[in-house]
Amino acid sequence: MTWILQNTFHHFSEKGLAEEDPRGSLTACQAALIRDYLNENLEAPIQLEDLSELANLSRFHFLRKFKNTFGQTPHAYLTQIRLGRAHSLLEKTDEKVMMIALECGYTQHSQFTQAFKRHYGYPPATLRKRLGRH
Repeated sequence: MTWILQNTFHHFSEKGLAEEDPRGSLTACQAALIRDYLNENLEAPIQLEDLSELANLSRFHFLRKFKNTFGQTPHAYLTQIRLGRAHSLLEKTDEKVMMIALECGYTQHSQFTQAFKRHYGYPPATLRKRLGRH
């Protein structure tokens, strides 16, 4: 029995209990760190280098692991988060569209409107009109 326990312990200590995902995904800790960072910094310009440094990976490895973890590129994921936040703010507040765009990382009204329309199929103003908020 002792031999079995010793060999089992030895096997796991050599392999490591937190063995890397064979798909090459980010660890749960890295994914949570990146997700939190993106959510807390939506209004700021976010560079790929910042994210890869945060995960302590090269740009190449970070991109591959991010896509394996989240199913899309960092840019697509960030756009989805930004537009989701914008949609929620448009529904729940009377804040001006441009102020919401700035809060969500868009510096130009036209850029925000185009991205919103491409993502949801209608512009922000249409959402506001549907809700009775102009």
